[in-house]
Amino acid sequence: MVAEARAAAPAPEVDAERDVDVLVVGAGQAGLGVAYWLLRRTTLSVLVVDALPVGQSWLGRWDSLQLFTPRRFSALPGLRLPRGVTRSPSRAEMAWYLQEYVRRFALPVETGVRVERLSQAGGGFTAETSRGVVRARQVVLASGPFRRLHVPAAAGALDGGVVQLHSVAAYRRPQDLPAGDVLVVGGGNSAAQLALEHEATHTVTVASPGPPWFLPENIAGLNMYWWTLFTGVLNARADAWVSWYVRRRGDAIVGTQARRLIREGRVRLHPHRVVAGRGRAVELADGTVLPVSSVLWCTGFGPTPAASTSPPRSTTAGRRCTRPAPRQYLASIEWGCRGRPGSTPQSFTASTATPAHHRPHLSSRCTPPGVTNDTRQPAATPSIPLREGRQGPQHLRRDGALARRPRCLCRPAAQHRRARHVRRQDP
Repeated sequence: MVAEARAAAPAPEVDAERDVDVLVVGAGQAGLGVAYWLLRRTTLSVLVVDALPVGQSWLGRWDSLQLFTPRRFSALPGLRLPRGVTRSPSRAEMAWYLQEYVRRFALPVETGVRVERLSQAGGGFTAETSRGVVRARQVVLASGPFRRLHVPAAAGALDGGVVQLHSVAAYRRPQDLPAGDVLVVGGGNSAAQLALEHEATHTVTVASPGPPWFLPENIAGLNMYWWTLFTGVLNARADAWVSWYVRRRGDAIVGTQARRLIREGRVRLHPHRVVAGRGRAVELADGTVLPVSSVLWCTGFGPTPAASTSPPRSTTAGRRCTRPAPRQYLASIEWGCRGRPGSTPQSFTASTATPAHHRPHLSSRCTPPGVTNDTRQPAATPSIPLREGRQGPQHLRRDGALARRPRCLCRPAAQHRRARHVRRQDP
């Protein structure tokens, strides 16, 4: 067990200059999952840093937040979520679970550490943090690419008397909004959950970018996520037709309760984007003007500029992810390479605990370790050493070359024919 192997080691402190093999920036589900596998399968020294306490990103959400992924798909590798009253965990359960995950496996996590600058130096990286300098051979950016709240420009043109709350930053409970009408802006699961929450106490209108895409939570008595796993949709490649279809359709709303309320007229739906604010009203893309007294912006996050000064590198044609620099890796960015979002624990867990847990090497989502993005030829960077007695990954040879992997329904047949000619050869 990782906990047994690392329990005796004191927690690393970031108070001056120090050297580590791998620096993981971000102590969310992606960063903790990466640290778990590195400690389990390698002999590298690892340090995980985050500006916020573990689990704080979940505790900062509204009180009634419920994940739409089942507990089985919301857990990180090595530790199951305990059973609860509901099939899916709440935000408080997720915060407790992440804290328990750090404690159970004695992960070297330091909180209250903000990475202010990351640069390449001497074949490695130098991270300037709020508590000193950390030098690392390799870096994993697991803080997520979307951390800046996204609010449409129309919000600034609304009257000061209109109560405006973002679903992530300020809203906590229905009592935060005055009685009367409430406009919920957004077309994802957050907008659907909050529309349901206010339907009994407010007159709710939803303005979404387009017609919502509702998916049933259960199909033939089995949760939808199990169907996506069994059919291969959950781990589809970026160039698979199902990935293209999901990206084109946008976020799916899991559950049909909101659709039922819309059909019954208890929630009004305008499938048009908010384009302008007009005092105490908003204008939609179709010209409709809606009077508002309070607005809930369920518009998510926008991209955050990286702190790294390393020049970005292009990837192979047809790929949709980027790797900023050699030995610098991205975790939890899923939309570019998969047909599903990376904003849930499940998205990282599925790619960690199922196909990608066979990669004890650090890897970007696009390129195997030891392979450059531009030429696809072996690079000089050595692979990460494995623990004594452990074999190489199932689908990657230790030299970074691709080996045969099982077929899924979403992978083109031509790719499987090519894969059958690649033989696994351990050095």
